[in-house]
Amino acid sequence: MRGKRKKDVKKLYYTKSEVMQITGLNYQQIKAFEDKKFITPAKIQNRRRYYSYESLKKLKLASALLENHSINDIVSNFDKMVLEAKMSLYKKTLSQIKNKIEMLLNGHQS
Repeated sequence: MRGKRKKDVKKLYYTKSEVMQITGLNYQQIKAFEDKKFITPAKIQNRRRYYSYESLKKLKLASALLENHSINDIVSNFDKMVLEAKMSLYKKTLSQIKNKIEMLLNGHQS
């Protein structure tokens, strides 16, 4: 049996830089979500913030919504917007897959 791929492994805590890399959010955006109590650090150690997997998932969905909504709107209406965020992420993933398939097909045509 094969082990899990690295990206499938859930960690207990994520650093702010890991959250930024995974979600595409910048420091100010993460801080704004934190200031509005949308997320809270799971742990603070030596003045470094660590975020839970649940916070990471929320921020990834929020990141997808930022294209069309403000941080205030997302925080106020997040429960209603979750489906929209998931659809946005799925569309992005499907687009990436389509592009890869097209590249492969074009690469095999002479």
